[in-house]
Amino acid sequence: MNLEISDFQGKTCVIYGAASNPGRIIAESMSEAGANLGLIDLDKYSGVLQGNTHSGPFNYKALSSANDAELEVFIDGLVAKYKKIDYLVCSFYFDQYPKALKGENMSLELWDEMMSDWMLGYFHVLRTVAPKMLAEGNGRIVYLVTTTGYLGFSSQGEVSLAGSLQECGLASGIIGMMTSIARDVIPKGVSVNGIALGPNYKADPAALANSVQLWLSGKAEYACGDIIKID
Repeated sequence: MNLEISDFQGKTCVIYGAASNPGRIIAESMSEAGANLGLIDLDKYSGVLQGNTHSGPFNYKALSSANDAELEVFIDGLVAKYKKIDYLVCSFYFDQYPKALKGENMSLELWDEMMSDWMLGYFHVLRTVAPKMLAEGNGRIVYLVTTTGYLGFSSQGEVSLAGSLQECGLASGIIGMMTSIARDVIPKGVSVNGIALGPNYKADPAALANSVQLWLSGKAEYACGDIIKID
């Protein structure tokens, strides 16, 4: 993978959604750049990561949910091992999520599942990691959402990065959460930015890897609460 941004030797990066397609691209690129990895997944997707290898140190934890008490234990273990958490990247299982979510299946159960795995997953991981960064007065956070979060799209209700009511609603909520948090933490040395993925992002994985590394590198330190679109 042709990366052009930074050397992350010795830095510690936590990735939620590590077995997702974007998560694996980001983990590979950060490993190649020398980062120590703390990889987190939900149990239902953890098997996707089996057999993956990274060139640098990595630690892996699968959780029943991001609200699992084991999350804090895992993060505390990373801090004990590497002294601090430098970066947090929150990804989601956009490509692995069940595609058979048609418009007529707008059940409360479906909304609850997507909200728990995606929006609340991001929130719980942030709530666990951010205090570590704030205590150090330094850290960088990147959220991954979909372009439909601020563009909207008329579709058949499938989770495909081409749009659905659930996808638009949750992505919009995450963008709002991201920008609100950014306003609070930037004066304390922590930046929060996002990347919005469109349906064709897999055509150029280096664009995703380089965008994440741009946000994490500090070369765009003037930006906080901003979003890079990759379509």
